[in-house]
Amino acid sequence: MSCIYKIMNIKWDEFMSDEIREMFDQLLETTVISMKRWRHVGLTLRRNVPEITY
Repeated sequence: MSCIYKIMNIKWDEFMSDEIREMFDQLLETTVISMKRWRHVGLTLRRNVPEITY
């Protein structure tokens, strides 16, 4: 987000995160992290049992 703020010349104290996210069609960071976690869980579950590290 900081790069987008610099490109659009928005100061740090102007709270516009939701509007900027909507303009660029970005997902929330928590949503992206959750998607990556579930993708990792899916990959782990598809492995053979001896390959899984605990």
